[in-house]
Amino acid sequence: MTEQARRATKIMVFSNTTIYGELLDVSPPQQSTEEIDSTSHNNVGNLTSSLPGWITPGEMTFKVNDYGGAEQAALYTQQAACTNSVWMVVYPVAFVRAYSFNGYVKTIKPTAPMKGAAATFDVTIKATGLISSITTAAAGLTTPFLSVTDQGSTSLTLVPAAATAVYEYAVTTDLADTGVKFTATAAAGSIYINQVLTATGVASAAITIGTTAGDIIMVPIVVMENSKVPKIYWVRVIHGAV
Repeated sequence: MTEQARRATKIMVFSNTTIYGELLDVSPPQQSTEEIDSTSHNNVGNLTSSLPGWITPGEMTFKVNDYGGAEQAALYTQQAACTNSVWMVVYPVAFVRAYSFNGYVKTIKPTAPMKGAAATFDVTIKATGLISSITTAAAGLTTPFLSVTDQGSTSLTLVPAAATAVYEYAVTTDLADTGVKFTATAAAGSIYINQVLTATGVASAAITIGTTAGDIIMVPIVVMENSKVPKIYWVRVIHGAV
């Protein structure tokens, strides 16, 4: 047979409708079934036998760069409130696959190395239910897909131009700009721009950008439908020099 291995680059983790950016590593929960020994003197051929018992959903671990996002701080809030959320591991778009399960935040381990590595969060999620495999994709953005302006209404240019199968964009603002607004269009599902539910065809609230030329933020735009693999788009916003 031909080689069919695929890279998992661009895999993403969600909690409910929140996406965690700058993901470094993730291990979905290992679901295991208890083995109950049913061997008796009546077994044929001196072979042991067993029955399936309790199912243990296991744990998910993931690591992200510590970029100071509100969603990272919210992990502590979830943990303190013993919140049982819907978690999802979304594979790259070519896989058309996601694993979904209920779970709670078990451990959060921030790291702050003196040198040689960036600050990170190591997170463990304890699954509390069976893991579901999702293999139908959300429709995603539809014509005219996506547009962007500055904090007012001055149009900015997406690179490349918005299109059906493009999932990564860049936009450069003017030096005087303080924010950006995105307008996304989807015929089905719900649109989340920078973690905020936004109506189709309506501009988002202004997203604050850095004040220095060259500052960069990453803005996620996600289209979600029930029991479907979300479509995820990322926009790299670069604060221009002029």
